[in-house]
Amino acid sequence: MKRKTVKRLALLGVLMVSLALVAKFTPLGDYLTYAFLSERLKDAGYIGILIYVAAFIAGALMNLPAFVFTGVAFLVYGMEAGYAVAFVGSFFSAFVHFEVVRTIGGKALTEVKIPLMQKILGKFDKHPLLAVILLRTVFFISPPVNYLLALSNFRTRHIIIGTLVGNIFPLCLHAGLLYFTRDWVLKTIS
Repeated sequence: MKRKTVKRLALLGVLMVSLALVAKFTPLGDYLTYAFLSERLKDAGYIGILIYVAAFIAGALMNLPAFVFTGVAFLVYGMEAGYAVAFVGSFFSAFVHFEVVRTIGGKALTEVKIPLMQKILGKFDKHPLLAVILLRTVFFISPPVNYLLALSNFRTRHIIIGTLVGNIFPLCLHAGLLYFTRDWVLKTIS
Protein backbone atom coordinates (compact mmCIF):
# COMPACT_ATOMS: atom_id res chain seq x y z
CA MET A 1 0.00 0.00 0.00
CA LYS A 2 1.28 3.47 -0.83
CA ARG A 3 2.56 5.70 1.93
CA LYS A 4 0.03 8.40 1.02
CA THR A 5 -2.81 5.88 1.40
CA VAL A 6 -1.53 4.76 4.79
CA LYS A 7 -1.46 8.40 5.95
CA ARG A 8 -5.01 8.96 4.69
CA LEU A 9 -6.24 5.84 6.49
CA ALA A 10 -4.47 6.90 9.68
CA LEU A 11 -6.13 10.31 9.48
CA LEU A 12 -9.50 8.65 8.90
CA GLY A 13 -8.94 6.35 11.87
CA VAL A 14 -7.99 9.22 14.16
CA LEU A 15 -11.02 11.23 13.06
CA MET A 16 -13.51 8.40 13.49
CA VAL A 17 -12.12 7.31 16.87
CA SER A 18 -12.14 10.94 18.02
CA LEU A 19 -15.78 11.35 17.00
CA ALA A 20 -16.72 8.12 18.79
CA LEU A 21 -14.95 9.36 21.93
CA VAL A 22 -16.77 12.70 21.65
CA ALA A 23 -20.08 10.82 21.57
CA LYS A 24 -19.11 8.73 24.59
CA PHE A 25 -17.37 11.21 26.87
CA THR A 26 -18.84 14.64 26.18
CA PRO A 27 -22.31 16.15 26.61
CA LEU A 28 -22.70 16.03 22.80
CA GLY A 29 -23.48 12.32 23.07
CA ASP A 30 -26.38 13.19 25.38
CA TYR A 31 -28.01 15.13 22.54
CA LEU A 32 -28.20 11.95 20.48
CA THR A 33 -30.43 10.03 22.88
CA TYR A 34 -34.11 9.17 22.58
CA ALA A 35 -35.04 11.34 25.56
CA PHE A 36 -33.40 14.47 24.16
CA LEU A 37 -34.41 13.96 20.53
CA SER A 38 -38.02 12.99 21.22
CA GLU A 39 -38.54 16.07 23.37
CA ARG A 40 -37.17 18.34 20.60
CA LEU A 41 -38.85 16.64 17.66
CA LYS A 42 -42.45 16.20 18.79
CA ASP A 43 -43.57 19.79 18.40
CA ALA A 44 -40.94 21.09 15.99
CA GLY A 45 -42.81 20.30 12.76
CA TYR A 46 -40.66 20.20 9.64
CA ILE A 47 -37.73 21.73 11.51
CA GLY A 48 -37.84 18.63 13.70
CA ILE A 49 -37.24 16.47 10.65
CA LEU A 50 -34.17 18.54 9.78
CA ILE A 51 -32.94 18.22 13.38
CA TYR A 52 -33.53 14.47 13.20
CA VAL A 53 -31.62 14.08 9.91
CA ALA A 54 -28.72 16.19 11.28
CA ALA A 55 -28.63 14.06 14.45
CA PHE A 56 -28.72 10.86 12.36
CA ILE A 57 -25.80 12.12 10.25
CA ALA A 58 -23.83 13.07 13.38
CA GLY A 59 -24.59 9.67 14.88
CA ALA A 60 -23.37 7.88 11.76
CA LEU A 61 -20.12 9.85 11.81
CA MET A 62 -19.73 8.88 15.47
CA ASN A 63 -20.37 5.22 14.57
CA LEU A 64 -23.56 5.01 16.64
CA PRO A 65 -26.03 2.27 15.68
CA ALA A 66 -28.51 3.37 13.01
CA PHE A 67 -31.36 1.47 14.64
CA VAL A 68 -31.25 3.91 17.57
CA PHE A 69 -32.16 6.71 15.19
CA THR A 70 -34.72 4.77 13.18
CA GLY A 71 -36.33 3.79 16.47
CA VAL A 72 -36.58 7.45 17.44
CA ALA A 73 -38.37 8.21 14.15
CA PHE A 74 -40.92 5.41 14.64
CA LEU A 75 -41.54 6.23 18.30
CA VAL A 76 -41.86 9.98 17.78
CA TYR A 77 -43.66 10.18 14.43
CA GLY A 78 -45.61 6.91 14.41
CA MET A 79 -45.21 4.02 12.00
CA GLU A 80 -46.17 5.59 8.65
CA ALA A 81 -44.66 9.05 9.03
CA GLY A 82 -41.79 7.55 11.06
CA TYR A 83 -40.95 5.22 8.19
CA ALA A 84 -40.67 8.15 5.78
CA VAL A 85 -38.57 10.17 8.22
CA ALA A 86 -36.34 7.19 9.04
CA PHE A 87 -35.93 6.41 5.34
CA VAL A 88 -34.78 9.95 4.56
CA GLY A 89 -32.55 10.08 7.64
CA SER A 90 -30.97 6.70 6.98
CA PHE A 91 -30.22 7.60 3.37
CA PHE A 92 -28.60 10.94 4.17
CA SER A 93 -26.63 9.57 7.11
CA ALA A 94 -25.27 6.72 4.98
CA PHE A 95 -24.48 9.03 2.07
CA VAL A 96 -22.72 11.69 4.16
CA HIS A 97 -20.76 8.99 6.00
CA PHE A 98 -19.78 7.49 2.62
CA GLU A 99 -18.65 10.88 1.28
CA VAL A 100 -16.63 11.78 4.39
CA VAL A 101 -14.86 8.41 4.45
CA ARG A 102 -14.26 8.44 0.68
CA THR A 103 -12.92 12.01 0.80
CA ILE A 104 -10.45 11.25 3.57
CA GLY A 105 -9.60 7.60 2.90
CA GLY A 106 -9.94 7.47 -0.87
CA LYS A 107 -10.30 4.01 -2.41
CA ALA A 108 -7.71 2.42 -0.15
CA LEU A 109 -9.11 -1.11 -0.38
CA THR A 110 -8.38 -1.20 -4.10
CA GLU A 111 -4.67 -1.13 -3.22
CA VAL A 112 -4.81 -4.15 -0.89
CA LYS A 113 -2.83 -7.07 -2.30
CA ILE A 114 -4.35 -9.81 -0.14
CA PRO A 115 -5.76 -12.46 -2.53
CA LEU A 116 -8.97 -13.06 -0.54
CA MET A 117 -9.72 -9.32 -0.39
CA GLN A 118 -9.03 -8.95 -4.11
CA LYS A 119 -11.36 -11.87 -4.83
CA ILE A 120 -14.18 -10.37 -2.75
CA LEU A 121 -13.76 -6.90 -4.24
CA GLY A 122 -13.60 -8.45 -7.73
CA LYS A 123 -17.03 -9.99 -7.16
CA PHE A 124 -18.32 -6.60 -6.06
CA ASP A 125 -16.92 -5.04 -9.22
CA LYS A 126 -18.90 -7.46 -11.40
CA HIS A 127 -22.28 -6.51 -9.91
CA PRO A 128 -21.76 -3.32 -7.87
CA LEU A 129 -25.39 -2.25 -7.60
CA LEU A 130 -26.53 -5.70 -6.50
CA ALA A 131 -23.67 -5.81 -3.98
CA VAL A 132 -24.71 -2.51 -2.40
CA ILE A 133 -28.37 -3.55 -2.28
CA LEU A 134 -27.50 -6.85 -0.61
CA LEU A 135 -25.09 -5.27 1.87
CA ARG A 136 -27.67 -2.63 2.84
CA THR A 137 -30.48 -5.18 3.06
CA VAL A 138 -28.52 -7.50 5.33
CA PHE A 139 -26.39 -5.05 7.33
CA PHE A 140 -28.43 -1.83 6.92
CA ILE A 141 -26.22 1.17 7.70
CA SER A 142 -23.64 -0.50 9.90
CA PRO A 143 -20.39 1.47 10.16
CA PRO A 144 -18.18 -1.40 8.90
CA VAL A 145 -20.28 -1.66 5.73
CA ASN A 146 -20.11 2.11 5.27
CA TYR A 147 -16.31 1.94 5.46
CA LEU A 148 -16.16 -1.02 3.08
CA LEU A 149 -18.30 0.75 0.50
CA ALA A 150 -16.47 4.06 0.80
CA LEU A 151 -12.94 2.66 0.70
CA SER A 152 -13.56 0.36 -2.26
CA ASN A 153 -14.24 1.03 -5.91
CA PHE A 154 -18.02 1.59 -5.78
CA ARG A 155 -19.36 4.52 -7.76
CA THR A 156 -21.47 7.13 -6.05
CA ARG A 157 -24.52 6.29 -8.17
CA HIS A 158 -24.33 2.65 -7.03
CA ILE A 159 -24.22 3.83 -3.43
CA ILE A 160 -27.21 6.14 -3.89
CA ILE A 161 -29.45 3.64 -5.70
CA GLY A 162 -28.27 0.65 -3.67
CA THR A 163 -28.85 2.44 -0.38
CA LEU A 164 -32.30 3.65 -1.38
CA VAL A 165 -33.38 0.14 -2.42
CA GLY A 166 -31.44 -1.78 0.24
CA ASN A 167 -32.79 0.25 3.17
CA ILE A 168 -36.43 -0.64 2.45
CA PHE A 169 -36.47 -4.11 4.05
CA PRO A 170 -34.44 -3.35 7.21
CA LEU A 171 -36.67 -0.35 7.93
CA CYS A 172 -39.80 -2.48 7.45
CA LEU A 173 -38.34 -5.08 9.81
CA HIS A 174 -37.50 -2.45 12.41
CA ALA A 175 -40.95 -0.88 12.11
CA GLY A 176 -42.55 -4.29 12.60
CA LEU A 177 -40.43 -5.04 15.65
CA LEU A 178 -41.22 -1.69 17.21
CA TYR A 179 -44.91 -2.05 16.42
CA PHE A 180 -45.09 -5.12 18.64
CA THR A 181 -42.61 -4.00 21.32
CA ARG A 182 -43.37 -0.24 21.53
CA ASP A 183 -44.60 -0.22 25.12
CA TRP A 184 -41.74 -2.37 26.37
CA VAL A 185 -39.15 -0.24 24.50
CA LEU A 186 -40.58 3.02 25.87
CA LYS A 187 -40.64 1.60 29.40
CA THR A 188 -37.05 0.39 29.03
CA ILE A 189 -35.60 3.66 27.70
CA SER A 190 -37.55 5.98 29.98
